[in-house]
Amino acid sequence: MKKPVLSTSTSLLRIPHDNGASRPTDDDELEPPFVNDPVRPLPGAAFGLGLQETTPLLVVNILRWLQFSAGDSYKLYMGNDRFAIAAGEVRHEDLDETQVHLVIAANPNPGAPPNTPVGFVYQCFCEVIRSGSNTISRSPKQTWFIKYTRPGGVSRDPGLPYHTELIIHLPPDLENGVLDRERAKHGVELTIDSYPNITEGDTVEVYWNGYLITLTIDHEHVIGIKPITVLVPESTILQKLNNTATIRFRLYDTVFNFSGPEQQWSQALTLKTTLDPSKLEAPHVVVDGDIVYTVNLDFHADLIFNLEMVVPKTLPNALVKEESAIV
Repeated sequence: MKKPVLSTSTSLLRIPHDNGASRPTDDDELEPPFVNDPVRPLPGAAFGLGLQETTPLLVVNILRWLQFSAGDSYKLYMGNDRFAIAAGEVRHEDLDETQVHLVIAANPNPGAPPNTPVGFVYQCFCEVIRSGSNTISRSPKQTWFIKYTRPGGVSRDPGLPYHTELIIHLPPDLENGVLDRERAKHGVELTIDSYPNITEGDTVEVYWNGYLITLTIDHEHVIGIKPITVLVPESTILQKLNNTATIRFRLYDTVFNFSGPEQQWSQALTLKTTLDPSKLEAPHVVVDGDIVYTVNLDFHADLIFNLEMVVPKTLPNALVKEESAIV
């Protein structure tokens, strides 16, 4: 097996900055530009921007400055101090406003190169050139974190009722087995396949019968030297004593881009259990002769549905039927 090559951790690539705490040091300096409701705190950056803050447009705000006048021009720089990414000019109708705005089509064609830098972006600042005097003022420089991709990438078949790239596995002894109370004492370790766009800091949300267990992806998960495993403890397993456990998961990253967009969730796993021996086996749906645990009306609407349950020969109350039956 080829030994994996250790890549440099993203934490080593972050450029020190003021964490958004810088304020103008003189009357001629500007306040830093800002975006409404960004993700903060975010280690290594003044704030973070994801799809929610940039779709369909990224709106950057610049507070009015001293001697705010019609004809003043203002610019936004991201990633360099030579080429502005957006620019505007103060109009007469802006003179009563507390701020001006720059609107950027940041990621108009998902999958194509975006119109802004991505990742930890330094230098981010605004510049004002005053009308008449051509006096130039600049705001303190910051690092912004920008991410347009979703953890898990795009499902290969958006028509399916689950995300094809999100794959979760039961432990080998339970793949075709039954979970009883003795086995539950050891917990159930679930394994998740590495997925497209995996990034340090992603959060895995696993739901076991509706109860949440989370895992944060670290650098070793990203480079593949540590498996992605989530342990469901006995205390969670015993929260709901159904005859089956339903397990699925979804993802979100440090700027709250969720897996998706059409389907957020993995395909559900169904595990039989005997945690409560007083309960009968759960009924199941039969569609066109096949047992299904997830009914998708887009696929199944025109087919024949039946609900079946198996009545065992010996009932939980110890009464004995003449024979087992399907009802």
